[in-house]
Amino acid sequence: MKSVFKRKLERRDFALIISVLLWVVLLGFVSGIYFKINTESRRTFRQAKDVLIAMKLIAVERYGTGDVYSSADKRGITDTTEAQIHRLSETKGEITLISWDSIYNEPVSFTYKNGNYTVYYERQESGYGEWTVRYSIGVMHFEHDEEDEE
Repeated sequence: MKSVFKRKLERRDFALIISVLLWVVLLGFVSGIYFKINTESRRTFRQAKDVLIAMKLIAVERYGTGDVYSSADKRGITDTTEAQIHRLSETKGEITLISWDSIYNEPVSFTYKNGNYTVYYERQESGYGEWTVRYSIGVMHFEHDEEDEE
């Protein structure tokens, strides 16, 4: 009778070892992706909070001269205001100001997009804000070709 440690490895033993290794690698890969997405979403959320504070600060600076909100711009703020917000909050993402409360002189809702992460802010009736962070994966990208016009 052969000892368990001295017997030769058979084909099914190799298959078992390989399948266990594949599962460990797969689990490590999925865990790494989850950790990256979770970490980046928290960082983007913190940046969006900094953007909110910068908007409120700029609103205080402009209290008598005009709002931060610009209805003439499709994103709700001018380029100079956005540059000032980025400078104060030390962020680089795209800001879209959806709604501004001119009575309290603060944003009611806005979005902040940085890479694949989008943060939605909406102030509730209670006065507290509701934050939603989303991660989006680009599935398709279409560009205009001159051949399409023919």
